Amino acid sequence: MPLFRHRWKILLLVFAIVIPCMTSVFHLKTDNSISALASPDPKLLKFRQQLKENFGNDRFIMVVFPFKGNITPGFLKRIDEIQKNLNGVSGVERTDSILSILDSVRLFRISDIILRAKTVNEILNSGKGFSESGLAKKNEYLSIVISISDGESADILSSIMGIIEKSGIPYHISGEPVINNYLKTEGQRIGKKFIPLYALFSVIILFIIFRSFLTVMAMMLTMAVALVVSLGVISFFGFTLTIVSNILPLIIMVVSVETMIHTGINLRTTSTDVFAGRVNQSYTLTRNSIFFSVLTTQAGFLSFLVSPMSAMLEMGVMVVFSLVIVFLLSVFFLPVLLSFTHLSGGDDKKENIENTAKTSESYVGDFIIVTIAGLLIAGGVWRFAGMTMETDNSGYLGVGSKLKRDTLYIRDNVSPIDTVEVIICAKTGTFNKFDNLKKVENSLDVFRESNVQNVGGPFQTLRVFSDVMGNPGNIDNELVFNLIYRMDTIKRYINKNADKLRLSLFIRNSKYKDIEETRKIAERDLSEKLMAQGLKNTVITGGISPEYSGVMKNLVVTLIYTTLISLLSVMGLLFVQFRKMSFVFLGIFPSVFSVLMMYALMEILGVTLDAGSVLISAVTIGISVDATIHLLKHIEYNIRIHKNIKTVVDTAVREIFKPVISSSLVISSGFAAFAFSSFPPLRKLGIFTGAAILTSFFATMFIVPALFRLIRVTGRKKNYKNLDITRVE
Repeated sequence: MPLFRHRWKILLLVFAIVIPCMTSVFHLKTDNSISALASPDPKLLKFRQQLKENFGNDRFIMVVFPFKGNITPGFLKRIDEIQKNLNGVSGVERTDSILSILDSVRLFRISDIILRAKTVNEILNSGKGFSESGLAKKNEYLSIVISISDGESADILSSIMGIIEKSGIPYHISGEPVINNYLKTEGQRIGKKFIPLYALFSVIILFIIFRSFLTVMAMMLTMAVALVVSLGVISFFGFTLTIVSNILPLIIMVVSVETMIHTGINLRTTSTDVFAGRVNQSYTLTRNSIFFSVLTTQAGFLSFLVSPMSAMLEMGVMVVFSLVIVFLLSVFFLPVLLSFTHLSGGDDKKENIENTAKTSESYVGDFIIVTIAGLLIAGGVWRFAGMTMETDNSGYLGVGSKLKRDTLYIRDNVSPIDTVEVIICAKTGTFNKFDNLKKVENSLDVFRESNVQNVGGPFQTLRVFSDVMGNPGNIDNELVFNLIYRMDTIKRYINKNADKLRLSLFIRNSKYKDIEETRKIAERDLSEKLMAQGLKNTVITGGISPEYSGVMKNLVVTLIYTTLISLLSVMGLLFVQFRKMSFVFLGIFPSVFSVLMMYALMEILGVTLDAGSVLISAVTIGISVDATIHLLKHIEYNIRIHKNIKTVVDTAVREIFKPVISSSLVISSGFAAFAFSSFPPLRKLGIFTGAAILTSFFATMFIVPALFRLIRVTGRKKNYKNLDITRVE
């Protein structure tokens, strides 16, 4: 293709595409919430609907107000005012506290604030309190539990926070809606912080390599076009960047810089004197090498298409499409821009490495290197098998953020945040009888040795009611039920027909295995114990925590699938390129080695797997294999020139060292920029992917040559007469 001749047409075409994409990219949505990763199991969705129909919403926010000593009337009055104001917020379905429980049994009037404070202190000092439900504890805290409606939480939370902040009382706040809203909004600030940082670093690296301001500007313009077109089209088709696909802009930038380095070096080192000829020749040399490089990177992300998680699947589609854009711009648009800069030839001269290469036939050093690598791999596999999954929502919160501190305080001092919801189904009118409610309370000891820390139910309210009304067993059950059902705190646990009773099991940890065991205990043991007492029932379980634990389990499945498929895909591409299994093994070795080392290091440091770190393997395999391919291509070429095996390898290593270390530094630094993020999934991904790229580089430069010299493999015979590989790199 006479690229130089059509450069103005290419420029006009690119900018015609960029302009509409620029308007679309500003509408790109970001949602870092865990709920955006995948839809829950259909059975759990059905349970959620049943829970909502019978008891209202299960989206709770807990606000905790610490205090010391006795509760003063002034403090109680301010808490009372906060609760009243919260009840008036649109989207708040109800609020629960020790005050609303006392008010529901009409223990005293609203105006009796001194008596109210005295009574609350007496209840807390008597030990009867409400600490099992997290509502109050002597000398420690009073809590308000807020139930909010489905839909957008941001406006509701803004109103709630405004009321609480206005009161001036120190507080701690947490809950699924708060955490998810934090995660959702946090992602919108990521690009503003780290994309400019990496762009600045790219400018510095490119200037060091090419020493031309115009060349660097042409390359940065190409990167910007790749970003705008990719994100604009993605936004146009309604995709949303999630907790896993937030790295898409970085992937586009990293691959763009890598391909542009090769394009620029090719243009600088082509031997044709006429510049138009150099542009056309550079295009011819670049398109095949960049195509294969982009293809191997795509192979890593194509593995996401088999993930059971919708967010991962969308991530794979977005990256594959974006890399096609990067490839087209690198081989068509960038050479055209560089044609205006008249990039001069550099100092990339062929060296007579034949005389400087090592020719010693001693393989002791190679044997030691390979042995150490083998031991590291064995240890890596052992450590990798012991990795754990991050299942606690607080693990996704920003380091040092108030929400993380609040969540940990509430979890450690008040009540676990995660719950398994239980619905006990029976005949109509079953749960308006106090005897049946007592049977349920007496059966809760089935959770004594389990993952359950506290059980939330109607029992605290009924105890207060019993203290006021006397022994409720002497009162007509239907009359009593009609009276207590008007209490908001009872509606949360007993439905109108009294045929369903709800329990909230506050669990110590949210690991998938422990949550499923808790559900089995409720559905099997609790049901059987109630049956033994003559209460016919069916127990069903669900809730937000089981939904999220299922999502986390799918992350593990995704890690396994994506790693295996990306490995097989890259190995297939390597076989197509070299047609020799020994080269396939050597080509994939650095990627596997670096991934194992990183996951082993994570396990040693106690770093858990999460929505960010599960991407490390596929990303590293797809990107890092490029350096190894360049080495093997040079080895394959030098086999045709040199007879000494050490000379072949040493020559190849010398030829690729500069361009490969440049691209490795550019890629690793791009991911390392996320090390400064306060968002744990991105921080893990950035630190360990950046380190994995560098580890793969060292494995390519040292372990692969040692392996090659030891096994003395030879590449597929091919005529390299017309291709000067030292110039391509």
